[in-house]
This record gives sequence, C-alpha cells and structure tokens, in this order.
Amino acid sequence: MSNNGWDELPNNILNNKRPRYRHNELQGRGNSQALQTSIGPAPRLPYVLPNSDSRPVPADFPPEDADLLTQFSARHTGFLLSEHIHTPNMRRQAYEYFAKFLRFLRSHSTLDLMTTSKTSVSNDLYVIKMYGFTGEWLDRLVLRLNPHTSHDVSNEGLQTLIKLQPIYFTYVASLEAEGTDLTRRLNENTAKLSNGREAMESISNTLRQIMEERARLNIPFPI
Repeated sequence: MSNNGWDELPNNILNNKRPRYRHNELQGRGNSQALQTSIGPAPRLPYVLPNSDSRPVPADFPPEDADLLTQFSARHTGFLLSEHIHTPNMRRQAYEYFAKFLRFLRSHSTLDLMTTSKTSVSNDLYVIKMYGFTGEWLDRLVLRLNPHTSHDVSNEGLQTLIKLQPIYFTYVASLEAEGTDLTRRLNENTAKLSNGREAMESISNTLRQIMEERARLNIPFPI
C-alpha cells in the first residue's frame, strides 16, 4: 500500500473530496451568505419578494401566488420584510400570508374593504405588521382603508339615514313654500310702503303749498 492507502480508493471518491476551510474562511463565507436575499429554494438564501430578474420563485411555491408576488415586487420595490428577525421558513410563511392578503384585496371592492370586510382587513394588517413587513405601500394602504371615514356606518345607521331622508325632504319643502309666501308678502308690502311714502310726500307738499299761499294772502287787502 502506497500513499497511505489513497491509491486503492476509486478515482471518483478522490475527485469528490471536499476542500477543508479554516475557521476564519468559514466565518467569512457565512457572513457573505447572510447578506444575500432571494425567495429562491436554495437554503442558504432567505426569502424575499421575488422578481423576474434576480429573485427566483421556489419550485413548490403556488404559481398564482408566485406571479402575484413577482408583479407586486416589480411595482413596489420599496416594500420589504425584515431579514434579521425570522428564520427562512418563517419568512416563507410571511410571504404566503401576504400573497393570500393580496388575493383578498383583489377580490373585493374598496367599499367592501372599508365596510363589511373592515374587521378582516384590520386583522390581516395586524398580522402583516407582526411579520415585519414595512414600506410606503403598507403605510398608504392603512391610510386608504382608514376606518374613520364617512363610509364607516353600520347597516342600522344606514337604514336610519334612509328613513330620515324623506322626513327632512318634506320639512325643507314646507320651509321653502313658507319662504316663497313670505317673499311674496314682503314684495307686496315693499310696494305698499313705496306707495305710502309717495302719498305722504305728496300730501306734505300740498299742505306746504296751501299754508304758504294762505300766509302770503294773510295781509291787509291793498286798495
């Protein structure tokens, strides 16, 4: 036996020997991998939103969800998930939950999301924030679906408004009719007032003329 027995081993075993790394080399390799992000299936990379360029989708990810996340990532590049507080499996669960939430948003109208589905939306947003999602898109979504709006009314409140509408319609109509009558009477009285002032002024002028004429004639008759 020569070379300490290595000559007797098959070539494929010799060729497949893994290189040994010193401790500092292994530490450097681990740090470089920790900085990478991808939703790809490789275990050395954490899951993030996929895109068509550099972040592949894992093979077992549902195609519909993968397409949805890819399209979303292309439109909202600043939407992120913290890579330091979850394991890769938890990050994957986070994006699976987020994909489910996106499907929910797409299947409902804005009015539904702000009224009948408001509780469900609030719960989903709470879970998404707990997973560690951050970004401008999420902040704007919270503002858009803010429950403190004019749309935040219960069915009972809506029925009350519907019942009050004809009552106030009749009330306003009666006030308008009364206002019209008052306006007519005001116009009539205004005309009467104008005529009265003209008559009073005419009488005053006539009396003044009479008194002036009498005063002029109230002297001895000249001979």
